[in-house]
Amino acid sequence: MEEDITNIKIVYSELPPFVEIINANDVSNPGGIMPAILMSIAQWMNLNITWIREPEDKYGTWENNTWTGMCGMLFREEVDIILNPLLPSAEYAEVADYTDPVIFEAFTFLSGKKKQDGGLFLYFSVLEPSVWASMGVSLIVISITSALLFQEIYYKRWNKWISNLGQYLWVYVTYILRQAPNEKWMLRPERSCLSFLLLTLITVWIIGVSFLVMTVFQSLLVSKLTIIKTQPVVDSMQDLVSKTKVKGLAPVEVEMHEVLKDSGIPLYEEAWRKLEKTLSTSDEVLSEVSFKEVEKGVTCIVHGHLILRSVLEEYFRENGRCDFHLSENYFFPFPLLMGLRKTLPRRFYRKFNNGLARLVASDITGKWFKPIFKGAKLCTSYSENMLKPLELKNIFGVLVIWGAGTSLSVCCFVFEIYRFRKHLKKPRAKNIGTRRDHFSWK
Repeated sequence: MEEDITNIKIVYSELPPFVEIINANDVSNPGGIMPAILMSIAQWMNLNITWIREPEDKYGTWENNTWTGMCGMLFREEVDIILNPLLPSAEYAEVADYTDPVIFEAFTFLSGKKKQDGGLFLYFSVLEPSVWASMGVSLIVISITSALLFQEIYYKRWNKWISNLGQYLWVYVTYILRQAPNEKWMLRPERSCLSFLLLTLITVWIIGVSFLVMTVFQSLLVSKLTIIKTQPVVDSMQDLVSKTKVKGLAPVEVEMHEVLKDSGIPLYEEAWRKLEKTLSTSDEVLSEVSFKEVEKGVTCIVHGHLILRSVLEEYFRENGRCDFHLSENYFFPFPLLMGLRKTLPRRFYRKFNNGLARLVASDITGKWFKPIFKGAKLCTSYSENMLKPLELKNIFGVLVIWGAGTSLSVCCFVFEIYRFRKHLKKPRAKNIGTRRDHFSWK
């Protein structure tokens, strides 16, 4: 007959967010999702808990024909349960009986963001090419229409009142353009007529382009200067392998070699050869120095996404500002399990798993990690919104447009002068008589 278990000993080590140390001097009050789950199960099963913290916060390895760390304590039956989540592996299976999955984890990449400069042609990137093309077409159409209307009025005089109105409009437009009506370089006589339709076209162009399009253009240009596009330094396994200047970091505790080294996938094996050179402890990988290097874009951390989100949430609370990229291209998803002593009664094992399954079904893990995910998002969704002044390279497009427009204007100006002089050099027919003689009845 199986004995009833009423007292259990639980060993743990610090591993946020799963197991957290609230008070280093009080080992009987650990925090985190795993203690919360276990205390709920213990209350349901009427169990008394004795908490034991592993002195070196290590899972344990097989050394000198024995186990060390928490696995060694479970192997020697000094404790009944390992609180920290275990990765399913053949080595740990020799020491502990796995419980049902508590939560599913997956590896991902934490890297910095590469800021993209606006470049020389920032001015042109404000509007789509189709908008620029439509503006150019409309300008050409209005220019041709204006020329045709002027030619129609200049060579075919309308009625006197139309002529007077046209002269008035011409004087009005020249005044707007700050040009004297008799200016020599206007290339039109003082009393030239201007069509009312031409003035309408000019007005529509000024209102449509200067007030509407350019106002929108100005606001878009400001947004281009304030919102800087960023691109993640590492977002996938391919990026990790191809970016030779980016150092990869992975904690030795997660045993990344079991996932990458003998996976049979060339890309994974190449990634392992890169990570193998820089394997470090979790304290070094998740240190302040490492995060500074990650933010600069020179280092990439490979770790479980739940742990990374928890660390980012804490990092944001301490620093108040951070700009990281946490990839959503997860690889090797795996369940996190608890380890029970192999000599525990089967009835206890089944009842413990039943209580664990009920808690998991109630989404206790989702409720626990929800605030952590919100805090981590503040570290990965940062964007600069400080208005920066225009630099010469940003308005290079303006200089191109200005240069092209000036060159075209000079060419048209020279052509008009040449044509005007050529017209003056043409021989004129001598008047046979005065207008009075021509219409004389004599």
